[in-house]
Amino acid sequence: MKKLKAPIGSEGANIGTTLFKLDPDGNVIVPDDAVQTLVGVGGFEIVADIPDAPEGQTVLRSVVGSQSCSFGDQSFSTDGNGYVTVPTALVDSLLSHGFVVPAVVVAIAEELVAAEAQQPEEPAEVIDIPAIPIGTVVPAAAGETAAPQPATVE
Repeated sequence: MKKLKAPIGSEGANIGTTLFKLDPDGNVIVPDDAVQTLVGVGGFEIVADIPDAPEGQTVLRSVVGSQSCSFGDQSFSTDGNGYVTVPTALVDSLLSHGFVVPAVVVAIAEELVAAEAQQPEEPAEVIDIPAIPIGTVVPAAAGETAAPQPATVE
């Protein structure tokens, strides 16, 4: 499964007759085999994972494209997704040079983390859209139980 950013105005991702709804951030998680079509044709973008930073280092994201910075004899360049890992001491000075912290880090009590780990993650809501052949006349009232009849042309 891959996480994709939906284009503006999208309500979800249709894969066959299945609709994958967007989360509140406008992202959708879809099967790997649907990614190429949704990105190439549907205008979706792959959401890149933020790299992990070792202790004493911080991950920043460039807002102006690929760039690099240096500290002493060390040089740091952004990766293909615009992320760079630098010593934490450099963060304050780099924030004024086109870098941002990519995610808000919130300290959570260990008990809450353990409780969340025990709860199974709920799958995203999936809506099955029935396939109706072209030309089929659908009953107008929801209470009708008659089977749909093919339309006739006179």
